[in-house]
Amino acid sequence: SSATRLSVDESYGYKNSISNPNAVSLSAGFFQRSASGVDMLFPTFGIPVKFRPVKSATSVQADIDMAIVFDCSSSMIWSEFEPSTTENLINLKQLDAISPDSRWYFAKLGVLDMLDRMELTPAEEHVGLCCFGNLALTKTSLTNDFTKLRSDLTSCEAPYYGGLTDLSSGLNQAGRILSDSKTARPWACRFVMLISDGKRSLGDDPVNVASLLADQYIKVYTISVADEADQT
Repeated sequence: SSATRLSVDESYGYKNSISNPNAVSLSAGFFQRSASGVDMLFPTFGIPVKFRPVKSATSVQADIDMAIVFDCSSSMIWSEFEPSTTENLINLKQLDAISPDSRWYFAKLGVLDMLDRMELTPAEEHVGLCCFGNLALTKTSLTNDFTKLRSDLTSCEAPYYGGLTDLSSGLNQAGRILSDSKTARPWACRFVMLISDGKRSLGDDPVNVASLLADQYIKVYTISVADEADQT
């Protein structure tokens, strides 16, 4: 039997047939030709007793709330293996298009592929999107509308303004996305996916922000798109 729970206060009500379940309960009883059961190894008070063993198991699928933190700084326009210069990162001329060889484009394709795969799973996954450079901005609140997520991510590339890299600002914004009382689910597992070339040039130490998020049971996973990333 299976069940779906949609709120933290709701209990699982198992049925034999239900669409899009997030929990499954399985029970199995002992079967033999005789209905008399099985002799107990140690009879109670010396009196033989028959019993029929039953095994049961329950598997609950965790719902996921995820915030994607996407680096839109100037250094992301360089290619993966090309060292980025530090000159004029703030005053980068506005770009009308981003090269398909750039770190940003490579990272975007990875996120789009991930969203395609997430749509094929039975899990109820809600995703938000935050882009950052000098500042962090929420592009998409938590949603299961992956078409909107794709559109919002693609809108970041034209025009492309660039800027410095404030990793801590992006992580702080992700915390706000995952704590939004209107869209966040209290029972969901929460985590942040930080996608960056990993070169902080502005703001506080992102490790301190990640520690604060961990205190709120929010895990932070990092994905680097450049060899020059700071992995300390």
